[in-house]
Amino acid sequence: MKLECLIPMLPGKHLPRSLEFYQRLGFEVENRKDAWGWAMIRNGECRLMLDQSITVAHDATRQGVLCLYTDKI
Repeated sequence: MKLECLIPMLPGKHLPRSLEFYQRLGFEVENRKDAWGWAMIRNGECRLMLDQSITVAHDATRQGVLCLYTDKI
């Protein structure tokens, strides 16, 4: 099995504000689903996912998700 890429999914309470912040850093929106509160953004070879659904309480142990993409399972 070969690891193709790893894309972090980061929580955000307000998708439009999160996108505005990352666009100032040079990221572009690659895919966006407003109904889900989700977006995939890219800056060169760097990709991130932003997701309102994983916004958690401050005392929670999970603050993000790592998505590992492989050539096969």
